[in-house]
Amino acid sequence: MKQLLTVMMVLALFLPMISCAEPVDAMAASLADATKAYTVELSVVDDQTTDAEGKLLAAYRYEIPVMTPVEGAPETVQEVADAFNGEMQTLLHSCMETGRELGTWGRQDPRVEGNILYYCDELTAAWQEKGSVISITFQHYEERLGPHPNTSSTSYLFDMERGRYINPLELADDRETFRTTVEQRILEEIREDSELQAMLYDGYEDTVADWNDACVSFEEELVVTFSTYMLAPHAAGPITFRIPYEEAGLGAGGLARLGVETK
Repeated sequence: MKQLLTVMMVLALFLPMISCAEPVDAMAASLADATKAYTVELSVVDDQTTDAEGKLLAAYRYEIPVMTPVEGAPETVQEVADAFNGEMQTLLHSCMETGRELGTWGRQDPRVEGNILYYCDELTAAWQEKGSVISITFQHYEERLGPHPNTSSTSYLFDMERGRYINPLELADDRETFRTTVEQRILEEIREDSELQAMLYDGYEDTVADWNDACVSFEEELVVTFSTYMLAPHAAGPITFRIPYEEAGLGAGGLARLGVETK
């Protein structure tokens, strides 16, 4: 097999874009302080299983971002950090349940060949602060000794003003305008690329309509990634679309929340 790789994520195990934390009272009032009163750093958990001879049977490595208030930060910043970290810890625990099972699978599978072929599960994290939100993307790689490794991606969006995770549509002045504008931009791009369109499953339009359930990241522009198998067979790999914020139908308020200056 290939050694531990870092590639783009999403397992059916994970629920993308979950909003589970309740809004934090008085968060809006302390936003100016909060945006300067915390750090976000990477936390890594990893382990491996070997047999009595030291042959590698399975390994896992998981990354999650952790928010920490700086010394002297307002109390509301700790509340926001708790909301941010709570969902990330839930994700980590879900990952580790799978990671711990890998050792059992490795011991029972005669195909394992130590450092050449072994069970592997890896999650890598990246994030970007954009205006009043923190956009987090995860990339997942798994080796289960099947025909090929599996890769997938997912995303989370944390709103500092509300103190909770939100669906991307909640950023816009009008959710449906945002959704349909991005949907049409993606469909137009697909229809202009006959080679890409030929690879897609029948009924791909329904999946595109729910683009906000795919991996959505807020970078220099809006980035929507459909993981492998979402729109097309494995050979197509992940399929990504990039849309300038000004053309995404966010509205003036949505652009302001992302800190996008308009002309």
